[in-house]
Amino acid sequence: MVWNHAVSPFDVYGAILGGSSTEAAAPAGLEAPPAAFALGAPRPNPSTGRVVVPLALPAEAAVALEVLDALGRVVLTRDLGAVPAGGLEADLDVSALAPGVYVVRAVVSGPGAPAVRARTLTVVR
Repeated sequence: MVWNHAVSPFDVYGAILGGSSTEAAAPAGLEAPPAAFALGAPRPNPSTGRVVVPLALPAEAAVALEVLDALGRVVLTRDLGAVPAGGLEADLDVSALAPGVYVVRAVVSGPGAPAVRARTLTVVR
């Protein structure tokens, strides 16, 4: 893979593609919705318990977070319901999961086709 310095690592991993870092900023006190659905990296990573998962939505949509194990089985689900446009940080409690590498998947159902984004998460003890 050739690294393109004009594209941030956040863009490379499927977040907001096609956007420009030189776009006009929203007026002071108002946050503009993102141009596309984005799932940020869970933090802290690795984790022993509570994890914060950042999301950004361009429009109101129903959101569900799923945690999958190495075999693709859903081991944890959190339905966030209808989420307004903009940024959100969702909490997940992974303290009951065995140590290992997992995939955090966000499934968005809203206007247009459903969207799915995924990030890896490591659980340690």
